Amino acid sequence: MAASTAFLWSVPLIGAGALSGVLAYAKAKVLGPENPISLSFATGHLNVARVIYNPVKISDLDRFQAVCKEAAQRNKFDRVEFVPTTEDDPGSTQAAAAVSEGVDRVIAAGGDGTVRLVAGALAGTEVEFGILPLGTGNLYARNVKIPIDNLEASAQVAFGRQISARDIAWLEASDQDTAQDGPHDLPSRPDLVAPMADGRHPFLVISGLGFDAQMMADTDTRWKEKIGWGAYVAAGVKHAFDDRLHVTLSVDDGQTVRKLSVKSLFFANCGRLPGGANLVPDALSDDGLLDICAMDVQKGVIGWAALGFQVLAQNFGRKGNANKLQPGGLSFLQGKKVQTSTKVARPVQVDGDPIGSYRRLSITVDPGALKVACPVEDRS
Repeated sequence: MAASTAFLWSVPLIGAGALSGVLAYAKAKVLGPENPISLSFATGHLNVARVIYNPVKISDLDRFQAVCKEAAQRNKFDRVEFVPTTEDDPGSTQAAAAVSEGVDRVIAAGGDGTVRLVAGALAGTEVEFGILPLGTGNLYARNVKIPIDNLEASAQVAFGRQISARDIAWLEASDQDTAQDGPHDLPSRPDLVAPMADGRHPFLVISGLGFDAQMMADTDTRWKEKIGWGAYVAAGVKHAFDDRLHVTLSVDDGQTVRKLSVKSLFFANCGRLPGGANLVPDALSDDGLLDICAMDVQKGVIGWAALGFQVLAQNFGRKGNANKLQPGGLSFLQGKKVQTSTKVARPVQVDGDPIGSYRRLSITVDPGALKVACPVEDRS
């Protein structure tokens, strides 16, 4: 009896010793000493996060990786991997690879361009999407309440367990103007962003046609690095009194058709800008709708001043005019699908990235296509 009892006790002890050995081997061979995060043997699945980062935006890579690893460990990820973007592959290719390899969460670390491209590759998949805002504007992060200018705080959200279904919007442009010799053409520059493989551009915040796109295209990258958002303002002053945009707008397959003469036409998934200004108050990133915003300035400096006051008033609950354009006014529509046409090709931007000059646009929303790691908002 004593022998059999000793044998019965020895089985779990031997098993525990063997399991300890397996764990030690796995940590040494799979994770390595530089990534000491425990393995999830309970389910047999490694919970993996992959950080796709823009190296240009990171001054101290060792610190950046250390913060990410600490946040990953705290939130029970078994492994965190780091993949840089390149000039030729600015994010979407790396994100698509992560999806095909079964990564659980992909985290975009960079500016709005990196975030936009990674989101486009993740849309419609089960892969969770985290964000580490490292850019100049960080517009989407601001709109979904992710901390800005605090890597530790944003890492806790990016690796955290609060996941929210959010919309993504898509823009398809056609009838491109390549002459580059008209007053509204974009300057010839190699950094005009290309669409994804299906010919569409994803965007998370705002795409635009007209003045705003011309402003984005003419913003000097060197000045943006030096003075941040002020570089956009400087470019905007240059085009403040350009001709107005004449555009035909069709919403939801012709249910609403408008002929407009405006400075800019925006298509918003969400509408908050740096400094807290809310350009499109009703635009929410989880309502399944596009918010169309027509911006007009009819009386020069007075019109621009009126526009500024209206944007300011919107932050205190007063909304723009939905039926009549005022000097310096904003007007709004909502829909799920938008088409535009202009006689002359006009500059177009998606989340601040210039894509070229086009005559025809088609914009759609993809409701709840992203699983975003962000604070859950209370709208009660």
